[in-house]
Amino acid sequence: MTGVRRHRSLKAAGAPTLVAGDGRTVRIRLVAWDSPSQVTDDGGRTWYREQFKRGGLQVPPDASLIAATADHGGEPVGRIVSAEALDDGLYADVRMSATSTADDHLALIDDELLSVSVEFDDDPTAAAPGELVTRERAVVTGIAFTHYPQHTSAAVIGRRSHRGEPPMDNDTTGTDETAGTDTTTTDTAPATTTETAPAVEHQRSHTPARRPDPAPAGAPAALAQTRFRSLGHFVHEAASGRVPQDERQRFYRALSAATTSDIAGLLQVQWINEVIDLIRPSMPTVMAFAQRPLPDAGTTIQRPIVTQRPSIAKQTTQNAAVGSGGIGSQKVTIGTASWTVDVYGGGQEMSLTTLLRSDPAYLDQVIRLYSVEMARKLETDVVAAVLAAADDVNTSAIELPNTDATLQNAFIDAADTILGAIDRLPTLAVINRKMWVKLAKAVDGSNRPLFPGVSLFNPVGSLDLGRLDGEVRSLRFFVAPKMDNTREKAVVGVPEAFETMLGPVQTVQTDVPETLTHQHAVFQFAAFGKVDASGLVLIDNAS
Repeated sequence: MTGVRRHRSLKAAGAPTLVAGDGRTVRIRLVAWDSPSQVTDDGGRTWYREQFKRGGLQVPPDASLIAATADHGGEPVGRIVSAEALDDGLYADVRMSATSTADDHLALIDDELLSVSVEFDDDPTAAAPGELVTRERAVVTGIAFTHYPQHTSAAVIGRRSHRGEPPMDNDTTGTDETAGTDTTTTDTAPATTTETAPAVEHQRSHTPARRPDPAPAGAPAALAQTRFRSLGHFVHEAASGRVPQDERQRFYRALSAATTSDIAGLLQVQWINEVIDLIRPSMPTVMAFAQRPLPDAGTTIQRPIVTQRPSIAKQTTQNAAVGSGGIGSQKVTIGTASWTVDVYGGGQEMSLTTLLRSDPAYLDQVIRLYSVEMARKLETDVVAAVLAAADDVNTSAIELPNTDATLQNAFIDAADTILGAIDRLPTLAVINRKMWVKLAKAVDGSNRPLFPGVSLFNPVGSLDLGRLDGEVRSLRFFVAPKMDNTREKAVVGVPEAFETMLGPVQTVQTDVPETLTHQHAVFQFAAFGKVDASGLVLIDNAS
């Protein structure tokens, strides 16, 4: 058949039931007829319903060619020796191999911890989510023991009992075996049978007729004298709590434990490739005020600014001449603000071995760190220029009050000064660390923060310890760590009052053949300065 290969995990239902034999033949039901189950073929993204019509799943004529594996694609643990279609489903007997993995699977089957997954070929179908698909001509291609079922209608029915030996003299089980016949016995009553499955028996765990299996070759001496078939069987039983403490200790003493000192050649030094650097390229002052790209040429930047505004008057007499008591007149003048283009940069030399053999690349870290320090140096110079400009036109600094409840008054006074100078309110403030601490610690008469992180009813402002910005009466402020921190200071203003022009971060490099070294430098051009200092006011705690 040319079709699609599918896997179906079939849940084991009920305790394994044992029938006469050597304990290595497992009875399974591959599928139940006309029993819908939710299934998926794409890892759980799409689910639909599936059932097998009576006779809709068949085993090839030579069933012995079908292997049983430990999960799909795993190690072989046995093969199908016979199969038959009964009224309620398709059944098969699986002969388990004499391997430690198969022994572990038998132990898991005894504890009802394994399910069966059937692999089959069928005609291609594209099932819609929730659709019922009825299989009518599927062919078994393999089976696998698994822990994860899809179908709940199939089961591991049981396995044949360990050995077919007669009971010992002191056995009182009343076992009655006839050669070639599986006779049903239990402690109290015969096991029931159905119309669709052969009679089976439940073997008691304490039956004296069972003898311990020989230990695998090379097993510890303690294992050779116990009831366990393999080391895996012992580990499973111990983990399930069915091995007494004294018996476990016998095994542990028989096993030699390896420590890390025994495998020094296998323990490698592991490197984490992320380079840790706590400092970030922060430029709060540069970002707070106006910015624009630096022109490509020139060593001086001139910025046109209004230096004299026109005068406007009310005409008191019709047809009055200009300047004769009628319309007043004052001409408009445009001046320039002139700034020098500065270059910031740094560089170093490194050996070619350092350059080419490092991982992470040393050169990448050099470029990144020089760029960070360049940003910090530029921020230091810009914030110093902003402080100087704030004391240029509005020369009288606003004094910061000493009480928490009146801290906001300084910002109100600064806003009034700017409003009187340029007829508009300020939109930002740049503050130093001491001012930020003072605002953060400010409390009212009830010891409640005046600048909490979140408060819908707070009339003063907000401050968050996880951010370098906040508000004072809706005035946005930015903390500038590089601002002079000798006492509390803040510059209140409008963004256009100060401007910074930045060029791109660039590199220059050269190799030195005679010393096998590499020289690398990082640089950036910048120009900045006041545009109109009437839009800046200084708040200072001078007292």
